[in-house]
Amino acid sequence: MFHHRRTSETPLQRLDRRNTILMILDGTLFWIGLAFLETNTVISVFLQKTSGSAALAGLAVTLMNFMPTVGHFFFGLFIRRLRSPHRFMSIVAIFSRPLILLMLPILLRGGLGPVSAWAFLGVYGLFMLADGFVGLVWTELSARTLQPQKRGMVVSCQRILSGLIGLAAGTVIRRILASVLPDAQQFAVIFAIAGVFFCLDVCALVLMRDHPDYQPQLDLPIPHMRQYVMGFIPLFRESRVFRQIMLTRILYLMGMIASPLYILYAATLNIPASWQTYLFYMPVLGQTLGGFFWAYASMRRGYPWVIRLSQWCNLLVACASVTVWLLPLPPAPAMFLISLCMALLSANTNAYIGYNNHLIDMVPQKKLASYLVLQSMLLAPFTFGSTLAGGMSQIMGYGAVFVIALGISLAGLFLSLRYFRPADDSSPS
Repeated sequence: MFHHRRTSETPLQRLDRRNTILMILDGTLFWIGLAFLETNTVISVFLQKTSGSAALAGLAVTLMNFMPTVGHFFFGLFIRRLRSPHRFMSIVAIFSRPLILLMLPILLRGGLGPVSAWAFLGVYGLFMLADGFVGLVWTELSARTLQPQKRGMVVSCQRILSGLIGLAAGTVIRRILASVLPDAQQFAVIFAIAGVFFCLDVCALVLMRDHPDYQPQLDLPIPHMRQYVMGFIPLFRESRVFRQIMLTRILYLMGMIASPLYILYAATLNIPASWQTYLFYMPVLGQTLGGFFWAYASMRRGYPWVIRLSQWCNLLVACASVTVWLLPLPPAPAMFLISLCMALLSANTNAYIGYNNHLIDMVPQKKLASYLVLQSMLLAPFTFGSTLAGGMSQIMGYGAVFVIALGISLAGLFLSLRYFRPADDSSPS
C-alpha cells in the first residue's frame, strides 16, 4: 500500500515532498549552527571580552539583519537571468557556509583582542551576505515547489527541531565556557562546532531541486543601478497591503533593538554569576517554543493573527524590561524577568514568517522576487537599530533603550490592530 501511494504521486508531488524534507533539514542544520553563534548570548559575550564594547554586540545583530539585505539587493539584479538559480545557490553555499572556520587560526594563534573582534565581524558579515544570496533563491524555490500551506510549516519545523537540539547546544556552550580552557580556545571550539553544522547544511541545499517548468529570462537586460532602484517605486505605490506589512514589520524589528543587551545588562544587576550562565539557554528555549507556537498560529489562525501577536509580544518584553530597570528587585525576580525577556524575544524572531508569508500570499507571484528585494531594501536602514541601541546603552544607560523599545512596541501594536484582522486574508490589492 505504501509503495502504491508513492508510485501514484505525480512528479510535482514528489518534488514537493523532496524539497519539504530537504528544506526542513537545511534549516534545522543551519539554525543549530547559529545556536553556537547566538548573537544575544555567545557573540555578545565574545565581543564584550575581545573589545569591551556593547556597541559591537549590537553591530553583530545589525550584520545578521543587514548583510542578507545587501545580498538580496544585488542578487535581485540578475536572478531572473540565471539558467539555474539552484546551481548558483549551491555554489555560493559551498564556499560561504564554512567561512566561520577561518576564525580558528585567528583565535588559536592570536588569542582574544580587538583584532579577533573585528576579524569575526568581517567573517560574520561575509557569511550573512552570502546567506542573502542563498535565502533569496531558497524563498523562490519554496514558492515554486511547495504547497502554500506548507511554507510556514517548513520554517516552523526548522525552528522546532533546531531548538530541541539547540537545548543540548546550550548545555555544550555553558560547559565549554565554564571549562579550564583559555578563553580563546573556548570560543575556537564553539566556532568549530558551528562550522561542522554549516558544512552539513551544504549537503541539504545541494540536493534540492527547482520546478521543472522554470524558465529563465535570458533576454532580460541587467538594469543600471538608478533604473533598478527607480523600478521599485511603482511596486511600492501599487500595493497598499505591502505598505501596511512593511510599516508594521519595521516597528516589529525596531521593537527588538535591545535583544543583544540583556545578557550584558544582567551582569550589572545583583544576580549571582552562577545563575547568569543559565541565560545561555533562554534564546534556544524561546526558539523552540516559538517555532512550535508560530507554526500552530500560522496554520490555525492565519498570518495576520501572527503579525498582531508578534507586536503584543514585543510590548510584553518592553514592559518587563522597564520594570527591571525601574524597580530594585531581588535576584530571583530580576533573573526571572531577564530570562523571560530573552526567551520571548528569541521566540518572537520566528514571527517574521507571518510577515513574509502574508506578503507572499498578497502580491502577484510574477513580482514576488522584486517585492522581496524591495522589502529588504526598506528594512535595511532599520537593521542598524541594535548598533545604535548598544552605543546608546553606553552613553545613556540601558533604561533609555528599554523606554524607546516600549514606545516603538506601542506604535507597532496600534498599527497591527488597525491594519490586520485575523479573519481577513483578502486577495492582493
